Amino acid sequence: MRSLLDCAARTRAVLLAGLAVCTAFGADWTHHAGGANRRAVANASPPNLATVSWHVTPLSNEEFIAMATPIAYGGRVFVAARVFDDGLQVSNALICYSRSDGARLWAAPLPMDYRQSWSSPVAYPAGNVAISCTSYSVTAVDFATGAEAWSVQLPRRVVNASPAVSADLAVSGTPANRLFITEFSPLGSCSVHAINVDPYHAANNPYQPGDIAWTYPFERMVGATPAYQAGLVFVANTVGTVVAINAASGGQAWATSVPGLNCYAGVTVFDGAVYAAGYNFYGGHNNSTLAKLDATTGAIRWTAPCERTDSIPVPLGDGRIALSGGIEGYGSAVKVQLFRDNGGSATLLWDTDVATGGALPIGGWTHQPAVSRGRLCVGRPSPASADFDPYERLYAVDLALSPGTPGFIIAEHVGSGGNPSFAGNCLLSLGQGGLYAFCPVGLPIDGALDPNAPIDAQSADPIEQ
Repeated sequence: MRSLLDCAARTRAVLLAGLAVCTAFGADWTHHAGGANRRAVANASPPNLATVSWHVTPLSNEEFIAMATPIAYGGRVFVAARVFDDGLQVSNALICYSRSDGARLWAAPLPMDYRQSWSSPVAYPAGNVAISCTSYSVTAVDFATGAEAWSVQLPRRVVNASPAVSADLAVSGTPANRLFITEFSPLGSCSVHAINVDPYHAANNPYQPGDIAWTYPFERMVGATPAYQAGLVFVANTVGTVVAINAASGGQAWATSVPGLNCYAGVTVFDGAVYAAGYNFYGGHNNSTLAKLDATTGAIRWTAPCERTDSIPVPLGDGRIALSGGIEGYGSAVKVQLFRDNGGSATLLWDTDVATGGALPIGGWTHQPAVSRGRLCVGRPSPASADFDPYERLYAVDLALSPGTPGFIIAEHVGSGGNPSFAGNCLLSLGQGGLYAFCPVGLPIDGALDPNAPIDAQSADPIEQ
């Protein structure tokens, strides 16, 4: 375990003040980037990063998948891992830990991933299963035991895409929910698949769990993490086509070609809009495109230059959008950018690399930050590491301030830094030191906090999920 970074007294005081004003229930994040809509905004304040509630490392023959996101449900935390024999990878695993103390509960064997994929698992509470996509396989395992509940083989592999699961699809009152996942094909044809996750019903849901209910033919998808909301599935591909698919039938609702949007990542859907960002290989800073589309019609509301990224945009709910992007070299730099939505256009408000002269290298093209109550939880990669190595440090920064100004960095922790997520009121992050949980001290891990507590002056723009 890496030693903890001692925080200054003022930093501790500010962070604890932020904890004290948390007013909402801390929900479990069952998906990469929070929920099926991929908004990555929590309804709980991040606890004090100066205090680790628990910390775990994998077994000697295991390795946490550094770019995958830990997910949580029902007192359990699920982490994707690779398994080795004599130094060679032989399989994958889904490892389950207790949220309360980090005790290892079980490890479910999975097929070996392809191209070092960083696909994150998903939890489906109604089915009591956690589901992983590795290579050709989609595998569901039981929450309690890790035993396989069902599995299905896809025609093509999954690489870097994380599944989404609906919770509101039904036919005549019979649950008919689906898991949505995309295949990997950088140059040719591939598909979006809808896999049944609910019990068989002869008339209303004539599929067994694990059966493919429909397939939508698409093309050129890499890391195309789907988003789901209100009966529609949203996907973007590497040539800038964004589609909305009817989640029940698999029929196309709309398809829009966005110039310059070479998307190798997921999209998010929020407040009637779809947000996507791309990765262009050539050019300098801000060589890529951030786009906002109408979720009902597919009409392009605006596009704006942004840093190249495989991260999902984070709409804050107050007209601002946070985006992690950049890679060291190649005319780029690791950074976080903040944009303002002007209605028919977007304006770049700040860029952490530009604002600090490169002194605060946070975010990056493979990183998915999270937001809670005006605080951005975001990691810092190790400067000596390769692109897919674990991050070295986790920060909580104040989105009401600008990078480089006093108080912008609220707190930090050395050893964590990977995609942050929430299990109740606990913040989770993988990093160089393993998996860390930061839970409230003296406050419930689950449950509502004081609904009458005032908002502090440094967090006057609370952001709810």
